[in-house]
Amino acid sequence: MSRFQLCTRDEYGQAAILMTSEDLEEVQAEMRKQVNSSNVDNALTVDDKKRNWSAYWVLPLKEGYIYAEKNVQRKDILCQIGKIVEKAKSATPQKKPVEGEIRVAETTLDPKASFSSKTVLLSDVKSDIRIVLGTLDNRLWYAEDARGNVIDSLEHPDLEAKTVYFIRTV
Repeated sequence: MSRFQLCTRDEYGQAAILMTSEDLEEVQAEMRKQVNSSNVDNALTVDDKKRNWSAYWVLPLKEGYIYAEKNVQRKDILCQIGKIVEKAKSATPQKKPVEGEIRVAETTLDPKASFSSKTVLLSDVKSDIRIVLGTLDNRLWYAEDARGNVIDSLEHPDLEAKTVYFIRTV
């Protein structure tokens, strides 16, 4: 079974592991809580919050992926997460197994089985991303530049000197 770590990398490049759990939903909830606490749970007005945010997490818009930060080549990576289940397929049309019968294992993703993950480059996945800053008015709050355009690139200069939250699988 996979374990998940909630990690951060701050504006100075220092990384930290905040928690480890076998429950991905628990780790994701803590990530949302931490980012929301940094950007939303303060005394600033909404306009000031939009100009003075300090932390974010990355939301791949393609289902089944989580942002896992950068690899050693400094390329952004995603973890393709899913639940793998092996199904036995019979090579014969009979329902009951017969002695000597050949069975072929077929691996598929199933949301009710145990987790498995595979790391892929963000550039290899045809997925847009959103930079999430928290929850405002019961909706996800996405980062925007000074002109009001949604930031959809991890190379955007507004992301410099900010803390990124991400999830690793171990």
